[in-house]
Amino acid sequence: MSEQANYGVAHAFGARLLSYADNAALPVDVHDFSDAINRCLLVDKTMFIADILDSEAPVAVCCRPKGFGKSMNLSMLKCYLERPDHRRPDRSPFVGSQIWQAGGGHYRDEYACYPIITLDFSAAAAGRDADAAAAIRSAVANECARLLPLLAAPDLSRREVRLIERAARGVASDKEIDAALGVLIKLLQAAFDEQVVLLIDDYDAVCPKRLDAKDDGSVDSLESLSRMLFDTIADAGDSLRLTCLMGERPGPAELALSQRGVSYRSATALSSWCDRWFGFSDDEVQVLLDCIGRNGCLDDAREWLEGYLFGGFYCSSPERVVDYDIAIASRPFGRICIVTPTVWAHASATGISFACPHCSIWLSRMGLLRRQCICMPRRSMPPSPKISGLRCICLDSLRRI
Repeated sequence: MSEQANYGVAHAFGARLLSYADNAALPVDVHDFSDAINRCLLVDKTMFIADILDSEAPVAVCCRPKGFGKSMNLSMLKCYLERPDHRRPDRSPFVGSQIWQAGGGHYRDEYACYPIITLDFSAAAAGRDADAAAAIRSAVANECARLLPLLAAPDLSRREVRLIERAARGVASDKEIDAALGVLIKLLQAAFDEQVVLLIDDYDAVCPKRLDAKDDGSVDSLESLSRMLFDTIADAGDSLRLTCLMGERPGPAELALSQRGVSYRSATALSSWCDRWFGFSDDEVQVLLDCIGRNGCLDDAREWLEGYLFGGFYCSSPERVVDYDIAIASRPFGRICIVTPTVWAHASATGISFACPHCSIWLSRMGLLRRQCICMPRRSMPPSPKISGLRCICLDSLRRI
């Protein structure tokens, strides 16, 4: 029996795939929905959009660990809500999805209706020790450049449009960049006569992990983020249809929004709201396995996939599911090898990669050396000096010589 059934949350979520490509592939290192929908196998998580639209709070804070589909869900939300600068396509990529059919189709009323501002702060994570504030301002400048062609209406304030132009060209001062987001929201609302949607990915990448962080640039980055982002959200008010913040930690957003009196709703590890839209259930893993012709591998997959309980939903990391599917699809008949605890303990202590003594596949200290070997704890087998430790699914075609 699956661990989901043990927790009593293995409900029928209507697992299905979205695939409009003839030769759809697994979404390896693909995080943009509009790109993935045309060439990848995607699990239907479109009801995430419904939960966001139905929320009475103007701000949604969604937090999950890395590899749980935050960027994919955020880009899916953008793809659904963004108003195109030309006529709508003849066929929506969401036709046939759960969101398209839900509620008698009433969610279609908000399809392709809103101007969208998207900010990705993931680049700031790598520059935390240097100048993360510059990465924030760079994200704002890039979005100004993307949306500048939409600000051609003659009745818009030329002074404010020129500020966006300066930000787009990279010649605006820091003070102008800090003001650009609020100006951009105001101009887009006037140009489209519609509320604006603000989407932020990796919002917490530039926030210090400790409130007492000193002399490493993190505090200045947090102050810049608060001034430019949270003040703007609070001041925009009804100009924003919704704001969605994606990150790994809810604390910085909850603190900043509470201080400004902004209502929000959080999807965290302990909350049940939106819990099923991040990670794959057993049913969804099975659908993917069926698609690649490995319908009898679910028990084997559970043995390797690390399970998480978010709210009331037991799930697996989509990143690890895709890695596993690639591994078993690469070889029709995988060979099983046992790595003894002694060998594994030595590798863990020294941090040195080593070759499996049974098949010469190279293994990493963390148990996963991509495109070479996959190791997993032998949790389901009884303790034994001969079989305890880690199991290796060996891929002959990827063996290191």
